[in-house]
Amino acid sequence: MKHLALTICLIFCSCSKHESKETVEPTDRVDDIAASYLDQLNGFSEEKLFPDRCDRLTFLALSATFVKDFDISKYEWESGEWHRDIYPCWPKDSQSEISYDGLLSVLHYALRNDDSILFRMRSYGKEHKWVMGEGDKKLTYNPQLLILINGILGEHILGTQQERKSTHKEHILASSIWLKMRYSSLNDVELLTLKNLKQTPLRDALIARMKDGNQSETIKYLESFPEKLPLEVGHENWGGCPRWLYFFILKAVIDGK
Repeated sequence: MKHLALTICLIFCSCSKHESKETVEPTDRVDDIAASYLDQLNGFSEEKLFPDRCDRLTFLALSATFVKDFDISKYEWESGEWHRDIYPCWPKDSQSEISYDGLLSVLHYALRNDDSILFRMRSYGKEHKWVMGEGDKKLTYNPQLLILINGILGEHILGTQQERKSTHKEHILASSIWLKMRYSSLNDVELLTLKNLKQTPLRDALIARMKDGNQSETIKYLESFPEKLPLEVGHENWGGCPRWLYFFILKAVIDGK
């Protein structure tokens, strides 16, 4: 129950503030790989780049935020109502029609590109008592979205769905904290939460950004990526995350985006 307890602390505790630090090492080789990947991406369809269609919104929205222009509007079927794919996933192919990680990625996109999304999502959430779609309510009931949306709009931290069995909850928590870092500073409890997450390259990059900006390990990790666009999914045990996208996520962190 460690993650649930930390999440509760995140919502109700406020402490001193910690600002992120700029990366201090050169990233020339990482930038070269990124440029090559961008060229190669143009040769593939969304279906090829994001083969797990019922996880597609989660990673398409992150890609639209940190990599290149992708159209995520077709995943918003009605105002504020987001879906995993442009075709129904629930009940045949997924336990729910949407989940917190997909909506969290949309918030990353909204923060950079379109804050009207925040108002539509908030209206939908309030109207539906924060059950954000059809399916298992353990996945669709996400009242913590209100805290995030209000924070982005300048109205306060983050939260996550109650503890559940999954292989990607560490990434969801890390992405939640990253979102907070993108629009504000972290307090002591948020920083402690980050440090208590299971070690992943994303978590380590975020910690380095909060500590001293020394991203040497992350840069070394990114420089190990192949020259050919890596299309395999489930990288670092994160659901349907393509390996190439994980590269750009880490690059966004060290670039301070």
